[in-house]
Amino acid sequence: MKRLIYMSIVLFFTALSCAKEEIPVYDLGKDGIQFEYGDGEFSQQFDFSFQSYEGEDEWGYPMTKYYGDSIQEKKIQLLVSIVGWSSDKERKFKIKAEGGDGYDPTLVALDEFYTIRSGRYTDTIEITLLRPSQRGRYKVKLTFDPEATGTDFDLGAEEKLEYTFDIVDRYPKPSDWDGRIAWLGEYSEEKYAFIVTVTNMKYGYYVDWGMYNQLLREELDKYNSENPANPKNFSFPINTDSIWWY
Repeated sequence: MKRLIYMSIVLFFTALSCAKEEIPVYDLGKDGIQFEYGDGEFSQQFDFSFQSYEGEDEWGYPMTKYYGDSIQEKKIQLLVSIVGWSSDKERKFKIKAEGGDGYDPTLVALDEFYTIRSGRYTDTIEITLLRPSQRGRYKVKLTFDPEATGTDFDLGAEEKLEYTFDIVDRYPKPSDWDGRIAWLGEYSEEKYAFIVTVTNMKYGYYVDWGMYNQLLREELDKYNSENPANPKNFSFPINTDSIWWY
């Protein structure tokens, strides 16, 4: 009987010890604010070059179209949550973009404050990613600012305090571009960007580029005449023949 009591005491304190190790305890003067899992990660890649929308082709059939260089910003929704209790009033918190270590805080536009609506433990906020002024790959890091005047929250769990973006603005050369050089000319990144922006299409080997050759030349002439101080440094050959004739 004594042995049974002793074993019970040992098991009790062992369980209590494990519980203390596994359950995070927050001792805050204020409730905490943190990012929450959306797609299971606290980072995402955003490619400005090939952002798309659903439209129609010239015959009225559904078609994925691409903005190319015509899109300069994109609104992104993020999920946040609180560590603590819900409230019967709306509460404010501040997000900031950090620099250093390759992060560019100028590529995101943030509201002065964001809010958790009353009665909620999680909420959705909206930030705006801005297109870089030059081609390349960039990084943005968001975190919370618990010291901002007017904020109602302290920090939440350490592992949920940062959200990062890898921003891409590149138009790499398609592997089979040279097979359509008679219609498009030599590849350049700016030329490919122009094609996507004008036609709302990605390059495709089986696209009949003869149908788009005149349009591309006319739009290039129009752009250069409207921007004499900054003309495009590429050209298109004159070739309106169908690719199927070759």
